[in-house]
Amino acid sequence: MLDLTTERAAIEDGHSILDLGCGWGAFSWYAAERFPDSTVVGLSNSHSQRQYLENQALERGLANLRIVTADINDFEAGPQFDRIVSVEMMEHVRNYERLLRKVASWPHIYLSSIRVSLRGPGFERLDGSALFH
Repeated sequence: MLDLTTERAAIEDGHSILDLGCGWGAFSWYAAERFPDSTVVGLSNSHSQRQYLENQALERGLANLRIVTADINDFEAGPQFDRIVSVEMMEHVRNYERLLRKVASWPHIYLSSIRVSLRGPGFERLDGSALFH
């Protein structure tokens, strides 16, 4: 699934990548290892997850991976990322329509959220994924 997410997001080595709602870091680690010239930022709302992920990144020698603890409601990605990926986070968000509107305003966004049915203006449905324009 991570290969498919990467392919659909058209991620290339050298891109700056935000893993929105990175959880325990599966996609963040995958991207940092596969794209060593990329900068990967994992966003989590959990301090314990951040500590674990930072320790694992050190052990794996992933100098291109940084973890940020923030509430998605307050976080602004801005133009600093070439790609924004979110894997299976939407089912944990109370007001996902508000979040989708917010995220849709950010440039270059690819979302993969397998368990959520996505509907509305501004994105295409791609087998459980959404590519925002």
